[in-house]
Amino acid sequence: MGRCEDRSLSYWQQMYGHGANELSTRLPSRELRGVIFDLDGTLADTLPIVVEAFENTFAEVGLPLRTQSEIFAEFGPTEDGVIAAMFGDLSDVAVPLFYESYRQLLLDRVVPFDGIRDLLADCRRAGLRLAVVTGKSDDGAAITLDVLGLTDVFEAVRGGSDFGIIKAGEIKDLVHRWNVSPDRVVYVGDHALDIVESRKAGVRSVSAGWASTVDIPAIRSAGPDELFLTVEELAAWLLPKVPEGSTL
Repeated sequence: MGRCEDRSLSYWQQMYGHGANELSTRLPSRELRGVIFDLDGTLADTLPIVVEAFENTFAEVGLPLRTQSEIFAEFGPTEDGVIAAMFGDLSDVAVPLFYESYRQLLLDRVVPFDGIRDLLADCRRAGLRLAVVTGKSDDGAAITLDVLGLTDVFEAVRGGSDFGIIKAGEIKDLVHRWNVSPDRVVYVGDHALDIVESRKAGVRSVSAGWASTVDIPAIRSAGPDELFLTVEELAAWLLPKVPEGSTL
């Protein structure tokens, strides 16, 4: 099935406003073949839930609470790695308590950001390869995508390491498996470190600026290829660059 002719820039102007015209001047020179997403703060506003789950776990095991800043300072490894650093000998007890609390909080409070479901559906119809590369553990990523109802959207989900950040390597491996040029893939993330990892992997860095926890000044200082403050802005930039012959 060929590409629908009305899905031109004018179409996206109607869908997302005439800001699409301005965004079109910033489009990459080559068509995109794949989009890799971060998870926390990119697909849903989950970082406050992660912090609260850690707070609940501290209370459950009888340890003093940590501040949000103290918890964030440990991020980089997976949740299991963070627990090992903060809970020490109580880690084996803390891990299942954390995930139980995290799942319940997600069920009670979190849905994908507005526009994410539509964006992902349009990307799939366009024939774009879709994946998640996250610093979360495999268990944390699986729980999150399950609760958000996004498990079947992505052809690959890569978790992090208990010992540090490995996003660049995971992104590189996916691009290699897809057999596409890195400059035809974008990584969408909400943190300045995502920009660093994108550059290491050779893909375009697209910063997601719509989460409650995002640090826009830090992202601007890191110099992403693109920064969007809403999902709609990202869609207006991304979707006109689907490959020729797509089914969008």
